[in-house]
Amino acid sequence: GFDASDFRIEAQQKITNEFKKLVFDLLPELFFIKNTEYIEKMIFEDAAFDRAISFGACIKSIENVLGNDIDQQIKKIYSTSAEKKTYPLLRDKSWDSEFPKVLEIEDIKAPTPGKGRMPEEELNSENITHKDYSIQSLIKPRLWDRTRWQGVGFAQLKSRYPGLYLLFKHPDIGEGIFKDLISSVGLVDSKARLRVCIVKGISVKNPTHYRVLISENMMTTPLTKRMTMISRINTMTPDSNVNLERFLAAYQACGKFYLGCDAMLKNIVPEHPQRDSLGIEMSTLDVRWAWEIGLNDVDCIGVNLKEDDPYIPNDVAEIPLLQLINSK
Repeated sequence: GFDASDFRIEAQQKITNEFKKLVFDLLPELFFIKNTEYIEKMIFEDAAFDRAISFGACIKSIENVLGNDIDQQIKKIYSTSAEKKTYPLLRDKSWDSEFPKVLEIEDIKAPTPGKGRMPEEELNSENITHKDYSIQSLIKPRLWDRTRWQGVGFAQLKSRYPGLYLLFKHPDIGEGIFKDLISSVGLVDSKARLRVCIVKGISVKNPTHYRVLISENMMTTPLTKRMTMISRINTMTPDSNVNLERFLAAYQACGKFYLGCDAMLKNIVPEHPQRDSLGIEMSTLDVRWAWEIGLNDVDCIGVNLKEDDPYIPNDVAEIPLLQLINSK
């Protein structure tokens, strides 16, 4: 068997060299390398392989920290022996559920969309460091991918704000998605971290069709040079826009709405709806026409140029959507 105590420096160096050879053999087989000079600089000048592989061959370091029988200790903890103990979770909600997480936002100027295509020099990653990247975390794909968002429903409850409710194929999973959102933003999204955008006019042939975008508000997250934005998008294809327009009119009248899921609707008592069962209280709803969305607009993901035939007004001089269409 493998004896970590015999894994001396010479043996570690041998394995390190084998790792290098393996990576060198695999790289050209698996990837098309556009900039070979950048790869050469990363490997030979920056010693990327040496640093990365060194972390993977530090078996003795692990033993020095955790001990030479850590694997047996862990097996003993989770074994079926008489010494096995269970530690069930007693609380039914997170310990800080009453204190929604609020990201610290730098006091900097809000970003504005650029004009035209992104310059080539901006695409260069040479001067980009890890701190220049950020990934939005409010929308969790691992939760949303467990079910399918099938549509939306609208509700107007007695003495309450209008409601926009997402309909899921598996309502119980959808309920879990919203429990996660509530744990992050609270029952009242006072910091406007969650963003809902409705894009109208996506089809001339079907004027009642629209698209709903659920995402994290870029304006309430720490701004970095590069950001990965995570959204969920669904196209609604009703035969009539009566329900949508009724909901929008109710929202415009009071300036607020509830965002929830179909599982919540089952727990609502229409005569006496409880505040904590209605969903997330939202104060901002973006409603846009497809023709208003341009090339560098964050909502360009709400326009599908391969399938949509967007409505374009004849009496408007500047149509931002045309830039997006001409860029393809």
